Amino acid sequence: MKGDIRRKSDGISNIRTKKRTRREARSFPDEQTSISLTQPLKRQSKKRQAGKGIRRKKRVRSKPIETKTQPEALKINEQTFTNNRFYTPPKRYKDSVNYIALIRKWLVRNKKITYPLGRLAAVWFILFLILNARHSAHVNYEAHIEYQEIAESLMLHNNPQQDELGFDVIALSDEESTSIIANESRPVRNRARGEITIFNNFSSEPQRLLPETRFESASGKIFKLDQNEVIIPGKNGDEPGSISATVYAEEAGDDYNIDITDFTIPGFQEAGLSAKYDGIYAVSTSEFSGGSIGTELYLSQGQQEEAEELLQSKLFERLELRLTKEKTDQVVLIDNTASVTVNEPTAVFDDSSETGVISQRGTIIALVVSRVELEQFVNNNYLDIPEGEQASVMENYNFKLSRIGDDVLDYENIQNIEIEISGNPLVIWEPNDELLKQELSGLREDELIPYFKMNNSLDRVQVDIRPFWKNHLPENIDKILLNK
Repeated sequence: MKGDIRRKSDGISNIRTKKRTRREARSFPDEQTSISLTQPLKRQSKKRQAGKGIRRKKRVRSKPIETKTQPEALKINEQTFTNNRFYTPPKRYKDSVNYIALIRKWLVRNKKITYPLGRLAAVWFILFLILNARHSAHVNYEAHIEYQEIAESLMLHNNPQQDELGFDVIALSDEESTSIIANESRPVRNRARGEITIFNNFSSEPQRLLPETRFESASGKIFKLDQNEVIIPGKNGDEPGSISATVYAEEAGDDYNIDITDFTIPGFQEAGLSAKYDGIYAVSTSEFSGGSIGTELYLSQGQQEEAEELLQSKLFERLELRLTKEKTDQVVLIDNTASVTVNEPTAVFDDSSETGVISQRGTIIALVVSRVELEQFVNNNYLDIPEGEQASVMENYNFKLSRIGDDVLDYENIQNIEIEISGNPLVIWEPNDELLKQELSGLREDELIPYFKMNNSLDRVQVDIRPFWKNHLPENIDKILLNK
């Protein structure tokens, strides 16, 4: 029976088992003395001799445990002892095992492993709480884009009102030249010319000089004014009045190609106006040139017409290219509205050879439309956008504008013009970010795909929910971050 009791006591150390065995082996004499079980028992031990071992500390035994399974033979109400020896029944333990105590004991015995693991678990738990509180979602999306076809006619206005499209008139000038060999020559008599400054030190009143007034140089060469009269301002105190004018040699020839010199007006002296002759005089500001007598090369009528036709063709191409390349960033050119005007060609030949250069200058005028205004007008009138959605033209460089009609345009007085617009602009949708956040807030992961399939303004979407164990977007829209 005692063996059965020991087998039921799981978790009891071998030391206790050995002690119970020693207690059971003790014998009891016939002489008996009874004591109450309620009083503590004192174990009587033999006195140890001095110097033989260490005196063990006395232990106080608790009351014996009585169980229902204890046999009647073991149930005693008294303990007997004699000759300093006594008997104590062994402790009885419950059949159930205290697992909490076993786990605690295991943890204490293996604290070199369990303590670091515990600290790590605490760190991970705190990190879990922090990340859980920082619930957020990053949404990367690409807006929907598509090409749309436009073919419409509309009226442009010089002074557009609200909801109308206007036009502008632009002009560009350029020059084209080409080398040519003259096939004709002719005699020429050229007069020298130069610039002079005329001074009025005669009177404070302005002085008038008639057309073709003569000026005489210090060397006796006579030069004349052209067909326009000259009025010299009056002097201001000691400061004489002055004015610039162009004078021409009285005769042709290179003898009049003179250096800088002084001039007088011989007509005043001839009229006996000595004070006026001395007070009104002139000084040249540069050398005189251009005087010659001889022959020069020139273009025949047929050669000149051929050269002008070639120049105009090159000039038209150059002006149209400049108009197209230099203005396309800001404006759209309206086809069939360009017109080119040219000046008279000029030819210059080298005196020592028959080769010369002929040049012609021209100006191109055309009608254009502002690219920004055209884009806004198309956005408001011609795009096919479902109700409630927003979109705009992303690229409008393939717009083509053509004037309807072939009549000659009066660029100064034109008020309205009818054109045809065509093209395939690239249109991009513009999702409302605030509305998108509100619709995404609180959605579960399995609800995202059906939602994005119904949203026509998005082509590609990537949703990143943080932390990863969350399966829904945050309710707070401020924690939903959108990236285009």
